[in-house]
Amino acid sequence: MLNSPTGRGVCRWFKVSTEFVFAVAVTMASFAERSTGRRVCASRETIAHRSGVSVSVVKRARRALHTLSVACEMVRGRYLTAEESHAAESHHGRIQRRAASVWALTSPKSLVTAAQVVTKKLAKKVRRSKDGALSSYPQLRSRGPLSPSRGFKLLSLVREVSPTRARTRTGEDSKNPRTTPLQPRAIELQRTAAELLVHAPVFASAGHVGLICEALANAGIDENRWRGRDIAAELTRDTQQRGWTWPTHIERPVGFLRWRLAHIDWTAPSPTEMAQKAAQEARQRIIDRDARLSRRDALIASAEHRQRCRQALAATLNRRRQAVAQM
Repeated sequence: MLNSPTGRGVCRWFKVSTEFVFAVAVTMASFAERSTGRRVCASRETIAHRSGVSVSVVKRARRALHTLSVACEMVRGRYLTAEESHAAESHHGRIQRRAASVWALTSPKSLVTAAQVVTKKLAKKVRRSKDGALSSYPQLRSRGPLSPSRGFKLLSLVREVSPTRARTRTGEDSKNPRTTPLQPRAIELQRTAAELLVHAPVFASAGHVGLICEALANAGIDENRWRGRDIAAELTRDTQQRGWTWPTHIERPVGFLRWRLAHIDWTAPSPTEMAQKAAQEARQRIIDRDARLSRRDALIASAEHRQRCRQALAATLNRRRQAVAQM
């Protein structure tokens, strides 16, 4: 549903990517009841931490899911009263000020109807295949004394003792590259690619965001240093420096992105790093200024010290006047 024109339009309206909406939906499903999909009582911070996104993204993703009729807010979150807060603290041993909203995951009527139609068609095909097998092989009408009670048990036994799975049982790696498990992409790389599509929509026609992730990884870009906004800004700066302009339409956006990334030095500090360095220098200047003012204030005499100095000066002048009067 998210990859349909309606789903992409809703995600575009709420300014959130379909990947983030899917991640939030999966996280909410992990907190829901298995049989009904109700009672999703997790807070926004917990869902954001599990999904690897920010709290604002969780808010926009929830609105998108509610618009697509796949999630419904049953109870709005609120602040607890004093009695409820004391009861919650006595129950789980920590202070609780707010109660999270309660959500329920639902299925649109159109999807349920389509799923029922597909299920009925599959059931008819299975029934026809069984009837054809019984008519072609009469010996299958009666089960032999040594045959298993159900067919899937025989299949499971074959899989358990099959020599093709001996390497898996012994822990050895398979020589077939097709069976090598694929490692998931880092969440930082996925977040950088998604942010790049937001700030450089000309690459949105590339299709799956995984193609953008591969292009960034092949270019040697450190996703921990370069954010998607930084990459888009660097591409714009390089375009202006070369006297070019951004095209309005690209036939091969992934190839164009690979070509542009290959002509830029990504070992230089990113705009985010330079901004952080400037902020750190500003904080250090403030600290140095405060220390300098503190040292200056420490040298200023106190009121008591000035009073003692005035008294000593008055006593000295009094003695001099007495000495002059005696002369």
